[in-house]
Amino acid sequence: MRFDLQNIMQKSRPLKVLYVEDDKETRDLTKELFDSFFENIFVAEDYQKALEIFLDEEIDLVITDVLLEGKSGVELAKKIKSYKDVPIILFSAYDKNRFNDLECIDCFLLKPIDLNSFMRVLMKVL
Repeated sequence: MRFDLQNIMQKSRPLKVLYVEDDKETRDLTKELFDSFFENIFVAEDYQKALEIFLDEEIDLVITDVLLEGKSGVELAKKIKSYKDVPIILFSAYDKNRFNDLECIDCFLLKPIDLNSFMRVLMKVL
């Protein structure tokens, strides 16, 4: 599949993105990738911090890991959707068939994040 990178970048740059990942190494590496697509990235390492950021900022897109400290990324997605219908991308090292109750998720990505897969998902939510 071919991507119109310029179009994707033009649409994604101004978005305010909430990125949630509890693993520091993964968080740092993935944020580097996301910095290429988004100007405004708010980073959280757990459910509580993510919810605080979401309530304080006008977030346009949420990208979260499924397994977080405390509550899961799915629980976070449900809570966020109760406030605002914002696109949510969930990612995990495990296949989505291992998880229940994913109707609150707009897209699912496997880790490690593949650039082509990420761009395909980003096109869906933009």
